[in-house]
This record gives sequence, structure tokens and C-alpha cells, in this order.
Amino acid sequence: MAKDILKLKDGTEIAIEEGASLGQIVHIAASETKAAKVCNALTKENVSHVEFWNDGAETAYGIYDNIMLVAQPTRQNQVDENEDPTGKVIVTISLREQTELEERVSALEESQELQDGAIADLGEAVSDIAGEEA
Repeated sequence: MAKDILKLKDGTEIAIEEGASLGQIVHIAASETKAAKVCNALTKENVSHVEFWNDGAETAYGIYDNIMLVAQPTRQNQVDENEDPTGKVIVTISLREQTELEERVSALEESQELQDGAIADLGEAVSDIAGEEA
């Protein structure tokens, strides 16, 4: 059975169950190790841009920017109809769009990082010049 695909900013593709929405994305991992790999890929940077694809489709059916995790993904061991473990792990991912205020704060933080770097570079240059004159 074909699965939908969640594509992260770095190109990581995660097979997801049909009917996903930003707030409720379900991935069935074959093992705890594979579930952990999926969870580790869901970094702040990596979920900032996500795309939803139908398996084999040429274009995404959903493209989102400025996305963030609502909470860390949850993992739960899958059980069959007799409540016996299947060995698979259900990973539930919950994302949301950033608010306007969060977007503005992110932009300010990026700008501040650039300014901090420029100030550090200027300080080094002034120190070098002062050292040459001494």
C-alpha cells in the first residue's frame, strides 16, 4: 500500500499514514532504531520547511514554511488486535505554523547573529591595527 511522504528541509523523506495534517502526522517505524532515526531528523531547522507528497507524485500537495514542532514526537509500540506487540513503533508528529510574532523574533535573532559576527570581526581588525602601531 502506498504511503504519503513528509519531506523535510534537508530532503529527508518520512513515509506517513494517509490523512495527515500538520497537527497529526503518523509514521509507522519498523523498529525502535528506525523510529529514533525519524525523531532525530525532526530538528528545529529541519521542520522549518516541510512538504507533503503522495507516493510517486510529481508535485507536492502541501508546502509549508515557518513550521515548528508543537512538542517532541511521541513513540508507542504498536500492538495487534490481541494486544500483542508487532515490533513496530508508532511515531506521532505534531507541527504548526509559527505565529507572526514568532516569525518576527526569528528574523531579529538571525539579524542579531549577523551583527554579532560583524562586531567581532571589527574588534579583531582594530586589535590588529593597534598591535601594528605599538
